[in-house]
Amino acid sequence: MSKSHPSRPPLAFSPASKLATRLVFFATGFGMGTWAPIVPIVKERLGLGEGLLGALLLAVGLGSIFAMPIATIVAQRLGCRSVLPFTVALIAVTLPGFALAPNITTLVPVLVAFGAAVGSADCVVNMQAIQVEAASQRKLMSGFHGLFSLGALVGAAGVALLLSVGFGPAHALAAASALVLLLLAISYPGLLPKVAGATEQMQFALPGLAVLSFAILSFVAALLEGAMLDWSAVFLQFRHNIAIEASAIGYTVFALAMTTGRFTGDAVRARCSTQTVVIGGCLISAVGVTLVMASPWEFLTVAGFALVGIGLANLFPALVAEVGERPQEGGSSSVAAVLTAGYGGILAGPALIGFVAHLSNLVVAFLMLAVALLAAASVGWRALARQ
Repeated sequence: MSKSHPSRPPLAFSPASKLATRLVFFATGFGMGTWAPIVPIVKERLGLGEGLLGALLLAVGLGSIFAMPIATIVAQRLGCRSVLPFTVALIAVTLPGFALAPNITTLVPVLVAFGAAVGSADCVVNMQAIQVEAASQRKLMSGFHGLFSLGALVGAAGVALLLSVGFGPAHALAAASALVLLLLAISYPGLLPKVAGATEQMQFALPGLAVLSFAILSFVAALLEGAMLDWSAVFLQFRHNIAIEASAIGYTVFALAMTTGRFTGDAVRARCSTQTVVIGGCLISAVGVTLVMASPWEFLTVAGFALVGIGLANLFPALVAEVGERPQEGGSSSVAAVLTAGYGGILAGPALIGFVAHLSNLVVAFLMLAVALLAAASVGWRALARQ
């Protein structure tokens, strides 16, 4: 990677800040994960059809997209410590609302607030992560994002476990909220205040052409991740007639591969350029999607899901870190652009796959994902070649 980017303002490295960054990434992912096992309960309790449920789920993404730019501006002006406690606490406060909302009218604002809290926390903790990685003079971003993925897995599994042993949804979510608040309390001393000189380094400006290219990459990566979450089980049933009880194997393998890849990703990023990590990730994921789409054997299809997870694992952390090294491209607004594009991909992905599958079938829809990854690799190659 070229070292020609302008240097950042000096920031003394603090182990407390590194720990705080890790804990907030974990807490944010944990909060997101707790929602997954509650969805079918909410659907049944409120008598929601699939179409209405899908429309309601859009509220989470829309809350994120609208709140993230605001949180970015506030954090840039006042410091991460002024924003993260509020956003993480809001995650904790909204969780029990999923189980307590008596009707759709009260559920919608809970979902919007939850999405705003998760999106804002995700955006601002990435701003802190950029500064902490720079101060440590080590590659840390992939590990930070690995903790987000691990938090999501632990949140989903933890709430599911509590429900299976007899906890009611409200009590299970209250326990999850308590853990989020505990993590916030531990992390608070290490959250970064406004750093002298940080305004110049993280100034808000329109993102440049390179950052817009990174946003496209982020959108495609998130589109694929959303497709894996919502359509992998359906695809296995469609393609291989796998029993519904076993159909989650595809996403499980994908998520484990992605989490593992992120925890080993900092070592990869230390040895390889951002261009290699991003383009290589796109190509590996494209091979994985092609294997999923074309393989006549179940075990190769599952191996394809693993390749998709490995390919995507470090793509997003590498993009965020690269944006942090390009203050001339827009600073904090660039972080917001890349993250918002990612949330847009998560929003659009499942619906787009469903639309294409309705017009043709799921194999064609997955082929579209492979083509999108190859196009993204081309965009990334050009943008990162300008370093």
